[in-house]
Amino acid sequence: MPHPSIVVNFRSWSSGCEEPTNCSVQIADTVLRQGQGMHGSFSRADTMNFMAAIGPDFKAGHVNETPVSNADIGMTIAKVLGLRVSTNGQLMGRVIEEVLPGGSNPQVEHFVERATPDRNGLATVLVGQRVGQTRYFDAAGFPGRTVGMEERKAASR
Repeated sequence: MPHPSIVVNFRSWSSGCEEPTNCSVQIADTVLRQGQGMHGSFSRADTMNFMAAIGPDFKAGHVNETPVSNADIGMTIAKVLGLRVSTNGQLMGRVIEEVLPGGSNPQVEHFVERATPDRNGLATVLVGQRVGQTRYFDAAGFPGRTVGMEERKAASR
């Protein structure tokens, strides 16, 4: 697959509430109005989502701090239903074993990747986590200019 010549990450910031991911503001080239849902940045406000499961096939009252993605849901439901899913490529997700009865929390590795700074010192930073071979991207952009990157500003220099 060809690599893009340019990637745009829209500027985002908190409007001032206690949880910045719940009240972020984003500058983007769209006709959508405030509250209409814009997921065009790589800020933590756009990459963090809520998932919940209930029933006998899931741990009761369990709060999972391990990273998961939408791709993991299909694999987990297939496991619960006893279905065999054939793989087609590498983007299949993983079974979220830690939420199933008897499942344990896997090892999580945190990582930060930083591009080569430009002549002004500006560099794109990617913050993520890894569970086994599965990578999860938490946020990417410029520290101080992207929601979720503020606390990583000093660490990324």
